[in-house]
Amino acid sequence: QGSTHAPPLTVDVADVASYCLCRDPWIPFGSGLHLRLKSKPDGIYIASESMEEMQGWRDVLCLLQVLHKSNNGLQKLQSVLESNNKLDIL
Repeated sequence: QGSTHAPPLTVDVADVASYCLCRDPWIPFGSGLHLRLKSKPDGIYIASESMEEMQGWRDVLCLLQVLHKSNNGLQKLQSVLESNNKLDIL
């Protein structure tokens, strides 16, 4: 009750057409990441208190897209995270 947080959001990496950092006075806190989705061309905005946090989310999204496009990249990442080993080659 009284929470200002939105419900959890799930976005399929394959659905992301493009993304960009943005500063806009209409976005809560002023910093955001705009995701243009194939299923929703107007996209969605993710807000944060800092541009540094948005840069981190952008970098994570970039990594996930690279892994998604590589041969078994996401499965390799999952196995590395589960086994706590180093990832040598994607």
